[in-house]
Amino acid sequence: MSRYLNRITIVAGIAIFSMFFGAGNTVFPLMLGQVSGDKLWYAFAGLLITAVGGPIVGLTGSLLYQGKCRSFFSTAGPYLGFFFLAACLCLVGPFAGLPRCVIIAYAALLKLTTFVNRYVFIGAFSVLALIASVREKNLIKLLGCILSPTLIVALLSIIGIAIATGNPLPATEITATNAFLQGLTVGYDTLDMIAAIIFSSSIWMLLGVRLQEEGELDPAEITRISIMSGIIGGFLLGLIYVGLSLATAFHAESLAGVPPEELLPTLAMTMLGPWFGAVANIAVSLACFTTVISLMCSLAAIIQKEFLHERVDRKTILIVMTLITVAFACTSFGSLMSLIHPVISFCYPAIIILTLYNTFSVLYGWKKRHSIVYMVTAASAASILLGA
Repeated sequence: MSRYLNRITIVAGIAIFSMFFGAGNTVFPLMLGQVSGDKLWYAFAGLLITAVGGPIVGLTGSLLYQGKCRSFFSTAGPYLGFFFLAACLCLVGPFAGLPRCVIIAYAALLKLTTFVNRYVFIGAFSVLALIASVREKNLIKLLGCILSPTLIVALLSIIGIAIATGNPLPATEITATNAFLQGLTVGYDTLDMIAAIIFSSSIWMLLGVRLQEEGELDPAEITRISIMSGIIGGFLLGLIYVGLSLATAFHAESLAGVPPEELLPTLAMTMLGPWFGAVANIAVSLACFTTVISLMCSLAAIIQKEFLHERVDRKTILIVMTLITVAFACTSFGSLMSLIHPVISFCYPAIIILTLYNTFSVLYGWKKRHSIVYMVTAASAASILLGA
């Protein structure tokens, strides 16, 4: 049993990495390397906190609540907690996170052929994701054993060649402090901490099913394995982030003017050539695809159980989610980012505080204090209004 649990922990950790490594993760570390130059390590320190530490903390905190997102957010109070949960579902769901993945997948495909109509691709990609989401019980095996290893090999090839053939890091006028703060902000934009909380529902359920098949029903064991798998996934994220940031930093001059969503596809073709570059770009599309089906499974489960109380079947929820995703995917990457930035600025600080308090309340018996969450929320609102 111990050997089996160790194996399932590693496979689940790789699957969790694949769940997180989607559209934002292929864009923002690359953008950071492009502008940071010789201040890259300061920028990456900020990115590490929000884009690696954030999801690990979020996943740990929510798994201590056995992936029950409604219970997790309700500790902020019934109304504010409901608002935060709804905002998170919108951010990582069909109004922002899901269509962002589709846009990046299409940008990767454009490096292979220009004959596929954008709207045809969006429709076909979304329908395939819908079909895969319906067969949820095979998700961990699909991600951990097939798609994720292909993606990791392709990314490591791109990163290795880019670093080996790169120029010295260019000098920039940005200060170390500004680079660090920029890294923090870029980590927010990945939405990974919010995604971790949402993913916890599916991770808990999927691992629970696998362990139940082996006769392991202890909730504490499921929590332990889930958290260890999350740490493995976060470690892999950190390694890939370092590599991607270095790759674009070393080739910043040749990538000047390339749109954000095309940075990784362009880098793949430049570093690997047309044939291996094509394979790498297919891997990029797979990264987006795996994140889409992972999010759709998690979101559908939460909406069905926490909001609709099983009154609507899961397939109907997935179909509605797919239709909204298609509509928003027809916009541009920049438009989506403009849409989600104000919501991130308002929600993220309070969600961080809420996650930390929930974690320490379970582990160390801290009393939950709504007041500090209210204070941080009010401060975020004031900051947005004054900035406007």
